[in-house]
Amino acid sequence: MEMAYLSGYDKPLVLQPYNDTWRQQRKIEAEARLLAKEVLENPSQLEQIVKRRIGTIIIRITYGHYIADDDDAFLTGGRAAMDIFSASAEPGVWLVDSVPWLKYLPAWFPGTRFLATAKAWRETVHKAAWEPYLWSKRAWESGSVLMPNTCATALEGVDGKPSPAMEEQLVLAAFMLLEGGTDTSMTSTLSLFLAMLRNPAVQAKAQAEIDETVMEKCDKEAQTGQSHDISETQEILLVDWYNSDDPENPQNWSIIHKHLITLQLCFLNFAVYLASSIFVPGEPSIMADFHVSDIVATLGLSLFTIGYGLGPMIWSPLSELPRLGRTNIFFFTLLAFVLFQLAVGFAPNMPVFLFFRWLTGFFGSPCLSTVGGVITDMYSPMQIPFLLCIWASAGVMGPVFGPIIGGFLAPSKGWRWTIWVFTWACSAVLISMFFFVPETSAPKILLERAARLRKATGNTRFRSQSEIDSTHHTTRDHLLGLARAFTLTFGEPIVLAINLYAGLLYGVLFTWFESFPAVFGGIYGFTSGEQGLAFLGIFVFTIIALPLYLLWIKVSLIPRFTSGDFKPEMLLPPIFVGCLALPICLFWFGWTSRADIHWIVPIIGSGFFSIGVVTLFNSLYNYLGVSYPQYAASVFAGAALFRASFGATFPLFARDLFNTLGIGPGNSLLGGIAACFIPASFVFYRYGEKIRHMSKNARKDM
Repeated sequence: MEMAYLSGYDKPLVLQPYNDTWRQQRKIEAEARLLAKEVLENPSQLEQIVKRRIGTIIIRITYGHYIADDDDAFLTGGRAAMDIFSASAEPGVWLVDSVPWLKYLPAWFPGTRFLATAKAWRETVHKAAWEPYLWSKRAWESGSVLMPNTCATALEGVDGKPSPAMEEQLVLAAFMLLEGGTDTSMTSTLSLFLAMLRNPAVQAKAQAEIDETVMEKCDKEAQTGQSHDISETQEILLVDWYNSDDPENPQNWSIIHKHLITLQLCFLNFAVYLASSIFVPGEPSIMADFHVSDIVATLGLSLFTIGYGLGPMIWSPLSELPRLGRTNIFFFTLLAFVLFQLAVGFAPNMPVFLFFRWLTGFFGSPCLSTVGGVITDMYSPMQIPFLLCIWASAGVMGPVFGPIIGGFLAPSKGWRWTIWVFTWACSAVLISMFFFVPETSAPKILLERAARLRKATGNTRFRSQSEIDSTHHTTRDHLLGLARAFTLTFGEPIVLAINLYAGLLYGVLFTWFESFPAVFGGIYGFTSGEQGLAFLGIFVFTIIALPLYLLWIKVSLIPRFTSGDFKPEMLLPPIFVGCLALPICLFWFGWTSRADIHWIVPIIGSGFFSIGVVTLFNSLYNYLGVSYPQYAASVFAGAALFRASFGATFPLFARDLFNTLGIGPGNSLLGGIAACFIPASFVFYRYGEKIRHMSKNARKDM
């Protein structure tokens, strides 16, 4: 070792002679040995162990402080500061990075929430930098320094009295040593473990050298060439996220990437709902071509609706199986949807037309429920309500624009052209999703990661949690998984109650839609295309109501969620507005639809429908999504079943209802039914938490 000493390497711990300095610094070596020991004993907690031990070493070197547990303020403060750096420095997230003059606006100015965030973060960073230094300074002043450290050495050089400028530089240098050292050392250590796992031959060689020199009990294994993948006491090597910032975790994808995926899925939702109503203006020509009654022609809508009600009960549980995932379900069903639409367009008779209409509804249905699962895969609980609202609103726009497009196409091109138009739209969505929508199911992603590791290393012990769980599953367990949507829908009290409530209201609203041709065609003399334009009142009010609802979420709910004082029932107050808006809509529309009243008046009344849908349905379905995050797709499948069941059956007698009672009394009957549900809204809000805690699968940690 003398040549190494002469060359200047007499200070590193591994080359130091046995002396007082070595005895002081060997405590750091002990931390490294503890790191290896803890990883051997508990490899599934690798990231947490590395964070704690590396943090302990860096903090002891910097401040001379020993970390007792994971909740030590030195450790948690440093982690919090590092997280703040990652969040604040991420490109493209903060508008102030692109428009720097925004930082000069007052904090009360709209859109400057980032100023309050920055202030809170700055206080956290200041505390993380100064408190460890002040602790180290007090220890030096009291003579209780346990081991040499950066701060103590620097203070000793100036007799404990640094100038303010020097002290600030010392604090900053120590803080950067803590942050940079922890981050780079932790990354390097985790990379070492990953490299060893991916290169078992190198690992085996290193392990053999260790066994030969310091682990006599492993001599036999070293001689036979056996390698220690992580721990011979562990039968399975669990494959999980590498760390909390793992880029393959959908929760860590960039916000732009998430929004682009959500945008495509919203357009898919719009296109499928468009298919439900776009052909309705062509029903007279269908009746003429196939020589059927108006009730039989209406079955084209009803069977499609039944199809997209039943489909999610099958597709949603399948999308929650790790071996299938979300995207495989989307691609298969959407391809079938497009092909069956072609069959509908070429149908030679009514039975063929109705059969394929049912199939298109069945195979087009995943977007009505599985998208909810995709959103919960990618976004935090704080963001989910915003995205679910936008997704649901895209579904509302489908039935609104369907009659508009169909109203102009059917009279000039025929009913078959109404089929071709949304078939083209869905084909474009299929191509876009194939190239730009990745898998979002965490169990599916980890399952594929485990398969790649097994292939790369030849080690068959790598398993994801879903694979471990599935080894104990029987055929009965798999059948129960497929039946999950049914068991959640009919076995969970809160799910059943909300779905029954929303389904009945959905049926009432679909019945109301059937009065539009009688009002705007029969009373006001609109053409087929102009009758579709009457639905624009719903569109305009949706554009107004949705931002207000999202603003309420931001102002009222986000602060509570951030502070930890959040319960799913806090999503429900807007239903009080919705349960009143729907009866108002029906009564207004029914009694102002007269020749002596301008047509704009009932259209304005129809806008209250948007207020009801945005506030009532979004609140209820957001509540279900937050209460059942693990089974969101299956829960939304049950909701789709109820909506479809009532939405398919009620319109069958709608025309007879309005022909018998008239527009005013008929809509008054529907308004009275909707008003009967007003007390149910208060019951959900008052007893929702109690009912939720009675549910076996609902989350109870809020």
